[in-house]
Amino acid sequence: GVNAHVVLEGFETADRSDAGAEGSRWPAGSSRPVAVPLPTGLPDPLADEPAAPRKTRFLPLSGKSEAALRDLAGRYLGWLEELSDGPRSGSELESLLSDLAWTAGIGRSHFGHRAGVVFRDRESLREGLRALADHDGQRAAETAGEVTPKVAFAFPGHVGDQLAMSEQLYESESVARAVLDRCDEVFREDCGESLLEGLFGRARTAADAADPTWRGPAIYALQCALVTLWAGVGVRPQAAVGWGIGELAAARAAGVFGLEDGLRLAAWSASADGPDGAVRGTPPGELELAPPSVTLISPTTGRALSAGEVTNAGYWRRRNRTAAGRECSAVLSALDAQLTLEMDAGGSAGFAAMVAEAYEAGVHIDFAGLFAGETRRRISLPGYPFQRRRFWISEPQLQV
Repeated sequence: GVNAHVVLEGFETADRSDAGAEGSRWPAGSSRPVAVPLPTGLPDPLADEPAAPRKTRFLPLSGKSEAALRDLAGRYLGWLEELSDGPRSGSELESLLSDLAWTAGIGRSHFGHRAGVVFRDRESLREGLRALADHDGQRAAETAGEVTPKVAFAFPGHVGDQLAMSEQLYESESVARAVLDRCDEVFREDCGESLLEGLFGRARTAADAADPTWRGPAIYALQCALVTLWAGVGVRPQAAVGWGIGELAAARAAGVFGLEDGLRLAAWSASADGPDGAVRGTPPGELELAPPSVTLISPTTGRALSAGEVTNAGYWRRRNRTAAGRECSAVLSALDAQLTLEMDAGGSAGFAAMVAEAYEAGVHIDFAGLFAGETRRRISLPGYPFQRRRFWISEPQLQV
């Protein structure tokens, strides 16, 4: 019945510095490759060349209270200050900060008060942490407890000049590259041209870049790549809506047709608006249609489409290819979701920021998807700042 206690001292090397892997000052685990979560049928995007390093990360922080979250940000600030001790190469620092985000994502519990600090380097990370620690311009989001919020995807029909940003996604996000490569392969087979050339703004002339025959399938391919990218971090919609070509990407997200059939339908739909009026691709009557797996909202009526409407090829023949549909806010209100994510191009940096926004809203994030194709290791991070309170029991006053 006797309690025994053993007190252990932290291990130190001969020079009394912290022991770490590969000579690092910070203790770290062994490196491990992070798998690329690819749907069935997509090619391996890393077969020919590795993905470019991701330039933007986000550090997930959470606490049981907002005070704890601010204290945690302060602890990470102290951790960063230790990086100033001694010289450190740029590549070594970049790898360490990536391991920081990796460890915080997969190695820590995620509580109700959350903040996602998006950063590109040590200075931007320091600024974000200081704003959170000082409660200056950045307030931690409080989620609704254990209930995961409903997520809706919105697909615009036009993405402006952001198509060129898709090249950043292609180079750094392996999952997006796999989807875009498959779409490019199908487009080459059907139309004899490279879809990626138009997508990345390398079309032969300015007129080619503005040609709906290019832009329609390019928008569809990019939005499908983003949907797959979101699925790779564990985020899938409960409802979807799209306008113009975006309606096809929304239907693809709902499982109405396959990636290839949707691309052919996008080319068929967009070619009628093209300068030569030549219809390309597969007409909608030849598509294999399935009931939607999520709620699919009509952009013209603002109500949920029935399985009978979606699987009727006549619906796709009658859909207006260029109309914007009803007022966007009215349609979005029909989604009944706490978070609506717009499937728009924003490069790798924009995707990291949107994942941080979803994390703050309480959406479950599979952090491994943010490091797909990389080799990462766990490192030692600041501990959780428990908000300690004392509950002394007062001795009762004896009545004499």
